[in-house]
Amino acid sequence: MKKKLIVVAIIALVLSLATVFAGCNKTEQDIEINVSHDYDAEKVEENLNALKGDGILVRLSVGVSADLQEEENDVDKDIDLLAYGAKGNIYYFQYGEDGEEMYLDFSNDDRCEQYESDLENGESVWYKTVVYYDEKTTAETVKADLMTGDVLDVWSFLGQYAGFGEGKGTKTSERLEKCGRDCDKYVYKSGKSIPIIGTLKLIQQLWIDKETGACLKYVMTGKASFAEDSAKGSITFECTQFDTAWNPTLPVVDEAHTTVQLPEIEEDGQEDAGI
Repeated sequence: MKKKLIVVAIIALVLSLATVFAGCNKTEQDIEINVSHDYDAEKVEENLNALKGDGILVRLSVGVSADLQEEENDVDKDIDLLAYGAKGNIYYFQYGEDGEEMYLDFSNDDRCEQYESDLENGESVWYKTVVYYDEKTTAETVKADLMTGDVLDVWSFLGQYAGFGEGKGTKTSERLEKCGRDCDKYVYKSGKSIPIIGTLKLIQQLWIDKETGACLKYVMTGKASFAEDSAKGSITFECTQFDTAWNPTLPVVDEAHTTVQLPEIEEDGQEDAGI
């Protein structure tokens, strides 16, 4: 873990300096054209939800690899699974290191039904929470409370290009066969020799869906070379499923795993939390 944190820190340094390096230190691999895009990362969710009439499901596989080259095959790898789905008033998320899943059903006017998985003894167990609305608790407040933290990671990846306005690189068109989507592909390269520290190199590749503006594939590789040592790492993710005809199936949960939150009731000016 310590090794990986070091490499990730190195890559983060390279990434933070990438915009400074772009176009400054030219090598034979540098590409002498400016490429830019007009995609808006803040509209990715809106664009995807525009397709939810027939159901939309997007799955991502995210990987982090760190290699300090101290020993043969000395490589740390992590793989996370992320997903977002929507149809009508039902939403689906997959997130977290263990691939937790959650459904949010806003189909009823008086309540929200939340289904959330938890890993117990190596098996996935579903829990259900029914939240009834009142003056303070509405569909909007429930969404705001639940769609936080790890649940929102999917939007960070789908809008990965937010920090890229333009720079030295290439722009081509490419179809991602794994998810069947046509994308604009951008490749940015940068490198820099820094006194005392050493040489840093970075290559970033992004595949952006032409229709929705969602980043469906991202490959970032970084390498740092020092006097006697070197370290490299990568951060990648790829869309493994992009379904525009998705029909969600809500889990069946028994009473023992179901919690009901009743609305607050006011009696004689006092608020009662209910049972």
